[in-house]
Amino acid sequence: MNAFNESLVAAPNISPSTRSLRVVFDMTFPNRLKTGTRTYATELLAALQTSSSHQFTCLAEPVPDRSRTIWGKMWNGLRNILWIQIVLPIRLFWLKADVLHAPSFFAPLLCPCPVVLTIYDTLYLTQAQHYGDRLFLLYAKLFIKPAIKRSSLVSTLSQTSKTAILSTFDIPDQKVHVIYPGVSSRFRPTLDAVEIRRLREKYHIMSRFFLFVGALEPRKNLPSLLRAFHLFLKTKQGSEHYQLVLAGPGGPALQELQQIAHQLGISEHVHWPGYVTDDDVPTLYSAAEAFVFPSLGEGFGLPIVEAMACGTPVVTSNVSCIPEIAGDAALLVDPTDAQALASAMERIVLDDAVRRQLVTKGLERAALFSWQRTAQETEQLYRLACQDRFRDFPS
Repeated sequence: MNAFNESLVAAPNISPSTRSLRVVFDMTFPNRLKTGTRTYATELLAALQTSSSHQFTCLAEPVPDRSRTIWGKMWNGLRNILWIQIVLPIRLFWLKADVLHAPSFFAPLLCPCPVVLTIYDTLYLTQAQHYGDRLFLLYAKLFIKPAIKRSSLVSTLSQTSKTAILSTFDIPDQKVHVIYPGVSSRFRPTLDAVEIRRLREKYHIMSRFFLFVGALEPRKNLPSLLRAFHLFLKTKQGSEHYQLVLAGPGGPALQELQQIAHQLGISEHVHWPGYVTDDDVPTLYSAAEAFVFPSLGEGFGLPIVEAMACGTPVVTSNVSCIPEIAGDAALLVDPTDAQALASAMERIVLDDAVRRQLVTKGLERAALFSWQRTAQETEQLYRLACQDRFRDFPS
């Protein structure tokens, strides 16, 4: 049995208790982000509220206005520090919280209750060059390490991330627990031709297309994808009928990516729909020829298994945690090799047997990831974090 399957079956061994816990979620950062962090926190919380007997309360600092000035960013950062380090602990005390779940890296250094801290990865340290916000990097380097040290338990989303956390921070192995996230039931193959036509018209996608979904940020390695698509267009007969759809919030990298597309002469074949609504994403996956995700590093890579759940063939990277998550249900290639990416894209288009195999294996792989399982294993972490506090409660 490989490490992935062992982690799925080996949940923490904790005796159940009849004691219902008061669990507080700090949703400050998930509320601000349109990324996997928000998906993880909201889906996990929904699953816990459905299946758990615990009491859940969400707290969050109000979302500040986005600022592009250095002073505005510094003020927002100061607000974050005040909320997490002062206001949140006071709120936890008055709520008589039994455990705080901090699902996005940051947690109070002095807390009146045990803390379960979710750390997705250590890429802000190992790939700092891909993060344009230097104030965030400074903030992360100052506060994440002490938060990890002072937390009761750390949850992470892959064995790869756990290994990175243990090698980066001097903490015991048993403090870090791998709990894989799930795939929402809304991610399933869309066979309704009318619905697919509606989506194409809404987002102005008229051709067969390859798809990327995610933030358009340097870590996602989209210049390599643009170069690979350029090579695909040069070698594939009839390629003028294909588009590359890059769906996700743009950010500072968007202009640079558009310039690369222009320099390659493929601007008319590249479509930038921006942020796609949650309701439309499953249909977008289903309509694509393939989902191409050449990321240089992930904590998990939710879009990979979401695309698989929609019956879409996946081409993705052979680095970071991605082989652990994708298994043999995707074509894995060197993300820095544009020719390898282009060849994988062409293979899916030309080889029906490969395409059918990827669809079948992808559906099977995606079925392994359940938010119900994630909620059950996370609930066990809450018990473990509170074990000493409630040692005398009946079990």
